[in-house]
Amino acid sequence: MGVRQFILERQLQQMICEWEHEVEENSGSLVSGKVKGERKNLLIIPSDPYLLTASTGDQAMISAIRSYWKERLPEAQFYIATAGEEADAAAKAADLIPLQLLSKGKSLKDSIEETLNLDLNTIVLMGADVLDGSYNPNFSGHLIMLADLLSRQGANCFISGFSVSKKFHPTIQVIFGRINKDIVVNLRDPLSFERFTSNVSRPAKLTADIAFLMEPMPGSILKKISPWLDICRQKGRAVIGVNCHPLLLELTDRSRVQIFIDAFTQLLVKLHRDEAVSFIMIDHDQRGDSSDHLCLKPIYQNLQAQLGDDILYPTERMKAPEIKAFVKELDGIISGRMHLMIAAMGVGTPVFGIDYKDKMEGLLRLNNLPVNYLTNSSNIVHNLEKELARIRDFIHDLPSLKRQLDANHETIIKRAQNNFSLEAEAAS
Repeated sequence: MGVRQFILERQLQQMICEWEHEVEENSGSLVSGKVKGERKNLLIIPSDPYLLTASTGDQAMISAIRSYWKERLPEAQFYIATAGEEADAAAKAADLIPLQLLSKGKSLKDSIEETLNLDLNTIVLMGADVLDGSYNPNFSGHLIMLADLLSRQGANCFISGFSVSKKFHPTIQVIFGRINKDIVVNLRDPLSFERFTSNVSRPAKLTADIAFLMEPMPGSILKKISPWLDICRQKGRAVIGVNCHPLLLELTDRSRVQIFIDAFTQLLVKLHRDEAVSFIMIDHDQRGDSSDHLCLKPIYQNLQAQLGDDILYPTERMKAPEIKAFVKELDGIISGRMHLMIAAMGVGTPVFGIDYKDKMEGLLRLNNLPVNYLTNSSNIVHNLEKELARIRDFIHDLPSLKRQLDANHETIIKRAQNNFSLEAEAAS
């Protein structure tokens, strides 16, 4: 890990030198002759330029961006930055024009030159959880510096609401403090907003994740499970969605996934014993060794014989708008995925979170929900009875939690829309 960190830091410093050179040498010539009002096109810089839509959360954010700006720039061409052929194919499938601005070995100067004749009116850098440097500071810096140079061409630039963890990388803090002041920086929850503004001297706004803007779209799976849902309700059982995945364990603990699976299985067994609940497993992400099914499938297999018709596992993958429509029909969700929680909250379904990378507390606070309805994999393994009691409290609170989400819905939508307001002063 030390060698990897050293290499990433070195690469980041080299890129900063290139960025500084481009800003200094081309500060006058980067802005094209056209004024913003004559431009019409939009470029999305995604949080995963390699797979693009493999993450259901990324699907939700891209869909929301495209829908929002299609109304406001109806004649626009929608470009998206990619890093390879797989992402290019995904972009075309999503009716976006791929530009390999982030492919391996491409310099910032090369990327900027490829955009000079695109008539870009708007740049949207998808924030998500990749911009604070906690995963990979080199990657975070690359995205931020590319957006900065593009904004200096004269386009409006928005960094959509993102998370800031406790591990906000110091070099990334410095970069944020030096980017074009015209860039609108949005934080997607109050905890991230506090961490950002405490460490970076520049304007920022508290908004909400842009995925809240995505409209639900019922799919074939919802139709298939409707009879099962009806039976559960006839038996007087609340239907609880269940999601977990290997990333809930830190990389150094990843070999202990089976221990977590066993503990989570026992938690659901005891919850079913104590409460009138049925469970439906929700695959939200399918990305290699972090795929949800790596945990959900063995849990389901362990429980199927014991719970019978009180557990269901639809394995057909749903797209992001389908998942949002799907979770609207449930009474509550226990989720290890941030954007599954966002989808549920967006349609008034209460959530109990299994946190990782320190990003779910802020989401609960944003929606005025109790932060005690949040756990982590370690607590489930080591304090099972305590976590069981908290989830039982969550089940009992479902009606009041739903009322709170419904009451807060309009405010959250306005906050999400505010990602694309040019007003850049700090907000609380």
